[in-house]
Amino acid sequence: MEPVRSCTELKGAVRHGAAAVSRIAFAISAVVALSACEQNSFVPPPPPKVEVGLPVQRNVTRYLDATGNTAPIKSVDLVARVQGVLQSINYQDGTLVKEGTTLFTIEPETYKLKLEQAQAAEAGAQASLKQTEADFKRQSDLVARQAVSQATLDQSTSSRDNAQANLQQAEVNTKIAAVNYGYTNVVAPFDGIVSAHLVSVGELVGASSPTQLATIVQLDPIYVNFNVNEQDVLRIREEARRQGMTVNDLRQLPIEIGLQTESGYPHKGKLDYISPTLNQSTGTLAVRGVLPRGWPLRIRTRWSGRPRSCGKFCSPQQRFASF
Repeated sequence: MEPVRSCTELKGAVRHGAAAVSRIAFAISAVVALSACEQNSFVPPPPPKVEVGLPVQRNVTRYLDATGNTAPIKSVDLVARVQGVLQSINYQDGTLVKEGTTLFTIEPETYKLKLEQAQAAEAGAQASLKQTEADFKRQSDLVARQAVSQATLDQSTSSRDNAQANLQQAEVNTKIAAVNYGYTNVVAPFDGIVSAHLVSVGELVGASSPTQLATIVQLDPIYVNFNVNEQDVLRIREEARRQGMTVNDLRQLPIEIGLQTESGYPHKGKLDYISPTLNQSTGTLAVRGVLPRGWPLRIRTRWSGRPRSCGKFCSPQQRFASF
């Protein structure tokens, strides 16, 4: 038998039970309310957008990109070809000069006198030859009339032949003297930029060997040198064989050139030389182009233009290789 509770204990138990029921009901309502909030805030994502590109066929130019360097077509060391004291320097260092411009003058008076001396000797040889020819003709007439002996005619013939040889020697000496006199003026062999002079006025040059005075470089046009790796060479040869192109046809391909600081390839040139052999140490083929002028570092050459199948976003100037 359980003991009988008092009225006070019964009332407390009832109140405690009611409070518990109230808390449970509140919790359930809160959970229901939160669930309702989460369901109301959810928005389904839109379906993905898919773009479809249809294959098209068009002429696509494939390019071969390379990094190269430039080199002058002509670069000549200006040297003193005669011995003498440098008399004058007739240009400013680093300036552009025209072909035939006098750049250095080397003691011309001495060589001018030597030329005049050679010319005088040539004139004397001509006079001697004229005299011996007249004597030979006179002796020939006398021998024909049997007025003199044959030995006299032979001596006259020998004198005439010696005079002819002396004249030839004098003419050669005159030409040599004229050449040396011309060497006293060192002129520009072509249009170009002349480097800083390496000697000073008053210095003796050409004493024991030719003395370098300066260097002249032609910058218009210039060479553009670059290398093509072996894999690209094989692909290009296969494409050339397929299109029936010869080496001469490849040399007619245009090249596009740009500086590292430039966008695109604004300079135009053409291929000039293709090495017949690969470099065994690097596995590359040396190629050279010609550019009117400039200092390009990036080169692009077109080597194929056949139709290809490409996507919607295919560029009409798609690059094939880059190295």
